[in-house]
Amino acid sequence: MTEGIGKALATAIKEPATPEQDKAGALVFQNRNRRRLFSALTLTPCIGVVRLAEREDMAKNTVKWHLESLIRAGFIVKHADGRNVVYYPEGLINCENASLFSTVNHALRGVIYKQIANGPGATQGDLAALAGRPRHVIRRALNPLCSNGLVSAMEDGSFRSMPGCT
Repeated sequence: MTEGIGKALATAIKEPATPEQDKAGALVFQNRNRRRLFSALTLTPCIGVVRLAEREDMAKNTVKWHLESLIRAGFIVKHADGRNVVYYPEGLINCENASLFSTVNHALRGVIYKQIANGPGATQGDLAALAGRPRHVIRRALNPLCSNGLVSAMEDGSFRSMPGCT
């Protein structure tokens, strides 16, 4: 009955298996910072330590320490996405989708994706102007969006709307 709803939610609604298991889960979430981090990751899965620390106004080492506690307890998953390491709640998303969520939840890529979704046909120059970043930075940020199939290029005469995509 609880298949696919996430470990934290399944734990909350199931009958307790043993008092030791209940005590371990309760102890992990007794810490306010761990509750904040878990809550932040449920709202924005697949972000890294730096962004999570900035968002929750905590030191990076503090975030790492609390995340490791949540990982040991089985509530958080650590996922390597290229050179980046991202975290998400166990059971919230599939491991196969972690790269997609990581791409969309990246700060600049998220802004670019929203701009394209709100105004299809934007050129790289348009996106650079809207984001306030150079075109080469936009081109580099478009590559993961294209490889995950979130955006694609269109040619209109002499212009190509997404030069980084095929």
